[in-house]
Amino acid sequence: EVFVTNGLDKGYLSVYSKARFDHITEKINGLNQLDKNVRMLGRIIISEAQDVSVESQGRIAVSSELWERIDAKPGDEICVFDAAGCRIGLAICFDLRFPELIRAMAVRGAELILAPSQFTMRTGAVHWEKILTMRALDNEVFVAGVCTARNPQSGYTCWGHSLLVSPFGTVLADCGTEEGLRIMEIDLDEVASVRRQLPTFLHLRRDLYRVAE
Repeated sequence: EVFVTNGLDKGYLSVYSKARFDHITEKINGLNQLDKNVRMLGRIIISEAQDVSVESQGRIAVSSELWERIDAKPGDEICVFDAAGCRIGLAICFDLRFPELIRAMAVRGAELILAPSQFTMRTGAVHWEKILTMRALDNEVFVAGVCTARNPQSGYTCWGHSLLVSPFGTVLADCGTEEGLRIMEIDLDEVASVRRQLPTFLHLRRDLYRVAE
């Protein structure tokens, strides 16, 4: 099962509200850094002291402005892991703009790409569905893009429209703009089936071009 959700309470790169995020962090030099109760596994941060398990990617710091280059440190490894019988690649919204990264996840066996995101109203309207669909088509995998629900009262209004896209590029679920939850069943055999029918991924010319494996 894949959970595709919009949430109004997400802070920047976080599944928690700002108040919730402050609760599990401590201030260092004016910024909130991860405390000793949180351990980092690649791009997943699991809090052993809290009831919510998945936090976000990379090392997090929160300030009053949304400046990624200041407040978020980039990851240094490609995150692919196994869970519930599925090989999963984990990315964030900006990662989706780099097809090489998502291809590397697929080459490492990812059947589903998960991408928690906060696309803006401007980029979401033009890019969001296109990027998710193309990453699914590029690699013939499932892609779930989870974007924060739209809140016009927020200082940072996101596009919403969390999507689940099939390996054939079909949008299977769209959560719209409001807070909500969709639970979808996916058939992982569809990955191999689509690759047999349209064998672009199986015909990669690794003798001519390679990605990180």
